Amino acid sequence: MLEKRMQERKHAITVAYYNPWDGNFLGMRQGANAFALDRGLGNERTKDNFINYYDSLGYYDTGIFGTDIVTRKLFEYGRADIAVKLLTASEPHGFGRWMKDGATTLWEYWFNSRSHDHPMFGAVTTYLYEYLLGIKQDENSYGFDRISISPAYVDSIDWIKGSITTRKGKIVVSYE
Repeated sequence: MLEKRMQERKHAITVAYYNPWDGNFLGMRQGANAFALDRGLGNERTKDNFINYYDSLGYYDTGIFGTDIVTRKLFEYGRADIAVKLLTASEPHGFGRWMKDGATTLWEYWFNSRSHDHPMFGAVTTYLYEYLLGIKQDENSYGFDRISISPAYVDSIDWIKGSITTRKGKIVVSYE
């Protein structure tokens, strides 16, 4: 019963928001293709459009939820290079812009922040550990009892180092 309802909802969303002539959801605005792909909607063309769009755009056009999903989907699709390009973009929307502006914390908005110490865009930090450093807990493992290390090497990163502390001890990964 639940599976049938899920399929009905997916169909309704696809009918309402998918453009069959170009393979995009909502004209690709603000990560719409990433949201759809994350829910199992769309097709290979939607995926290719999503990847090519952000590779060409080179910065985020998203808010807090879209920034998280766009970043994760790029890493999941093996496009760490594009994810890093977005994360480090210095104009107009990216964490590199904040660094250029002297930020040492996460801001509430890409521009004109009311708060300069806000977790709004913080969800992406987990991907630095999980994908760039490659520290992953094995499936069906708990408390990092079993891990794998498989970093994503990106040409634009000369070196990286990081660690996480687990109940079994500290896991440190670095590479140049």
